Amino acid sequence: MSSQRGNVKRSRPQKYKNSMAFRNNLHDQSQKTKKLNAMVVGGLCAHCKSVIDWKIKYKKYKPLSQPKKCVKCEQKTVKQAYTMMCMPCARTADVCAKCGKGEEVVTPALTPAEEAARDAELQQELKFMSERQRRTFMRKGGDIDGMPSAVGNTEDSEDDNSNDSENEKVLKNPDNVSDGASVVKDSKSTENTQSEDIDQQNNLGEKEDMAAGIDNAAEKCEQLSI
Repeated sequence: MSSQRGNVKRSRPQKYKNSMAFRNNLHDQSQKTKKLNAMVVGGLCAHCKSVIDWKIKYKKYKPLSQPKKCVKCEQKTVKQAYTMMCMPCARTADVCAKCGKGEEVVTPALTPAEEAARDAELQQELKFMSERQRRTFMRKGGDIDGMPSAVGNTEDSEDDNSNDSENEKVLKNPDNVSDGASVVKDSKSTENTQSEDIDQQNNLGEKEDMAAGIDNAAEKCEQLSI
């Protein structure tokens, strides 16, 4: 930028640049950040969508704590932050839900039928998952793309099924469990008795050695006295 009066135009690029791009989930692995990154922004024009995407990318997005009042239907049906009308009203008026202009909507919002179909598909996926996969799914905040295929039999599901079958066998035949426990107890008792017998034999051998040593010492003393 020149020091000439009135010259506010700069031709050079910025002096300091970041070597790496900013990532909102580099040090923040919270469920809130995961849900915001997976959120589908719909019912907005191109400019408003870019604004919302920028807020999400640089951690400036603040979700609503409670629904807001729509400017069209005057009901508290606005659930998406930074918008002034609900999605049904914006879809009916064919305008952007944020700025209210009649521009082309880039990403149309999901209809109630599509939302119901999506929920049904999600429930079906959860139904075919094993307990371990279901817990992993809930721990990752509902990211179904990162989960393995639930329809095929994975190693985890096979392990879970084998454990479940073993537990069912135990519940059905408790006598077998008691028999196995008694066998284990009997084996332990026999081991204990064997160890006790060995200790007794060792003690007897030591006593015999001591008695023999005493006899030898007595004989030597008698010979010396003679």
